[in-house]
Amino acid sequence: MCERVDFVAETYARLRTLHYRVKKLVSIFEDVNDPSRSEWHNSAREAFVEFREYFEPRQIFLPEETVEQIHDVRRMLSTAFEKYERSVSEHQGSPGIAALALAFDDIRRKIPPLYKALEAEFRKLLGLVD
Repeated sequence: MCERVDFVAETYARLRTLHYRVKKLVSIFEDVNDPSRSEWHNSAREAFVEFREYFEPRQIFLPEETVEQIHDVRRMLSTAFEKYERSVSEHQGSPGIAALALAFDDIRRKIPPLYKALEAEFRKLLGLVD
């Protein structure tokens, strides 16, 4: 049981880290103290790789439905990331504000319900709720 707790906790932490980095990348608001978009881009790309390398070989330890919920969140983040990359390509190195707004809005509106369902599933797996 302890191993499953660790796996669920680490998977959730890595998914949330990935979410944060992609959200910062596509945010239309930039904090002067934040890293550059280029740095967020590299950081998000690295988080995708780290998540995949950690989760993919271990996903067998979770129910298929839970794995699919995790992949749903990852796919939404990947779509936002790809929108950013397409926009940068189309605008000669600088993302278009409209593309950023769409990607950010997707993350803001579509991902929270996915997390809510995933968190409920994790709580059941961990025996925290019936």
